[in-house]
Amino acid sequence: MIEDEVKAFFTPDNPAIKQYLAQHLNYFDDFSVMSEQKIFYGLKVDKVILDKNQKFLSLIECKGDVGTTEYVRGIGQILQYRTQAKKELRNRMAEKFSIVLAFPNELNTKQNPVEIEKLEYPNDAHLFIINSQNNSYKAINLAITKIGSKTKYFGEKLVSISPYYFRDNTFAEYFIGLHTMHYRSFYQKKVSRNIDDVLKVCGSHNPGNGRNVGITLSSLGFIDANNRLTPDGYKFLDLSYPKFVEKLTYDYAFPYINSVFSIINDNDVIKSKDHQRLLINSLWNLSAEQQIEFLTESDSKDKTRYIGSWNYILKRSLKCLDFDSRKTNFKIKYNPTIGLPSIASKLKEIELPNEIKVFLSKLDNPSEFFQ
Repeated sequence: MIEDEVKAFFTPDNPAIKQYLAQHLNYFDDFSVMSEQKIFYGLKVDKVILDKNQKFLSLIECKGDVGTTEYVRGIGQILQYRTQAKKELRNRMAEKFSIVLAFPNELNTKQNPVEIEKLEYPNDAHLFIINSQNNSYKAINLAITKIGSKTKYFGEKLVSISPYYFRDNTFAEYFIGLHTMHYRSFYQKKVSRNIDDVLKVCGSHNPGNGRNVGITLSSLGFIDANNRLTPDGYKFLDLSYPKFVEKLTYDYAFPYINSVFSIINDNDVIKSKDHQRLLINSLWNLSAEQQIEFLTESDSKDKTRYIGSWNYILKRSLKCLDFDSRKTNFKIKYNPTIGLPSIASKLKEIELPNEIKVFLSKLDNPSEFFQ
């Protein structure tokens, strides 16, 4: 992926940029993108994202599949951008902004061994890693956690197919979480993201995992930094549960849903979840040692944790297949990846999950339940 291809990623028409602004800058309004913007001392910024008031949201330095020397030069450039953003450009900057170094995931591979994780960066810079195979991305804010926990994103071992954070929760839990945040905003001055108590009352399958619900809702851009609903969050709030599941599948979770279901649909026999993991890796032309974030990502203790979670989402949330607990004897009910019949139409034919029925019954007296 050459530098011009990295630059071409940053356009107003690319929904990934809207996602990035929502997730990392809490910005949900209109924006524009300028190229080769001149700043002080003869410097030019490859890409500048501007908000609706023409303030600078992001100053972006783009690098292609380059060597260490050119990559280090990019670090020096974003250091200059950061310095000017706080001094000479401070009146042009938005209230919340980012300084970004964008590059393809080919860096730090055997073919191009740039040791990204061993270099020094401005401590509040964002690294924007583009997957050249599928045009997904992973943005890393270096101010949030130490770089040691981010080394999994550098190089060829871990591949990201989606910018969204999905863990071991069902879509019913996301539905409950979104509505809970909405009602808490009326009754709590400081909205809590922890919904373990709500999931327990509703009889959720995994009531102790409410923290990940809030993280995912934030990653999707449905809640802001104060755990209050965003414009996109309110759009999903208006949906019935079947429509919620359908839209969440097609708009956000489809790379995962499509990967898991395609393997089940195309293979009469899947011997185990580890066999399923290898088949999914093969679908993405990956080796057995490589991993897909939030799908075939694993550790030494459990190599199939995420695959098991997605299997249960297909079973419990989309109701498109069935299987025995901890088994891979899949029985397909319908294909959720082809558009028609729609997921929502199928779910309307089936009784609502029990946790959804319990939750909806609590909305008759929300002040008592959510205070």
